[in-house]
Amino acid sequence: MSPTARAAILVALVAAAALVLPPVVCVLAMVVIVAATIVDARAVRGAPAGERTISAILSRGVRSPVSVDVDAAPVVVRQAVPVSLGLDPDTADGALRGDVLPLRRGRVSLPAATARVTGPLGLARW
Repeated sequence: MSPTARAAILVALVAAAALVLPPVVCVLAMVVIVAATIVDARAVRGAPAGERTISAILSRGVRSPVSVDVDAAPVVVRQAVPVSLGLDPDTADGALRGDVLPLRRGRVSLPAATARVTGPLGLARW
């Protein structure tokens, strides 16, 4: 779990408001922001369902399409590749559509794709 820029801006606004508001109000506002961020992160904690589509056999030097579809929104999808493959693009918002380019001969294992889902309030990502 990591807080987003939106959560940081809210904390900064409360810190700035601490110059003119009573400390009790500012502490309560911080508690509300922290609680909302935790609830937002827990809402997207589960692993999203996804499917990667790629050809089983690739030819060196020939581009082949690859796609990663995830059933969550908003999401950032990243597909890591070993040094013997090239992927353009390797990161996308929503579904990933790209081309994989084998650079070397031999068997290559493609690791699982990763997805970073933002909570419904936009305060945390998981």
